[in-house]
Amino acid sequence: MSRTRRPAVRLEADGSSQADAPPRVVIDSTDPLDRRRYRCPNGHVRFEPTNSHVFCRSCADAAKHDDSVSPDHYELFDAKTGEAVAWSQVEWR
Repeated sequence: MSRTRRPAVRLEADGSSQADAPPRVVIDSTDPLDRRRYRCPNGHVRFEPTNSHVFCRSCADAAKHDDSVSPDHYELFDAKTGEAVAWSQVEWR
């Protein structure tokens, strides 16, 4: 009896379980230096956390004059590392 070789299975993680979740990023909302390290995708530091995303006050001001600007963001930019940080990774203190 001959055995047929099965193709190798490749598993990819989507970050939905604790085992493959991306590392948490803790942002101290009382530390001004920590707050300035993280920015909205447009580079602003005037953002506030909401229930499901980040609301940027600077983008909201710009949206009054430009319909293509949205004040709602689902990720932040880390100015120190140059990486995007997903909302699901952020822990506020």
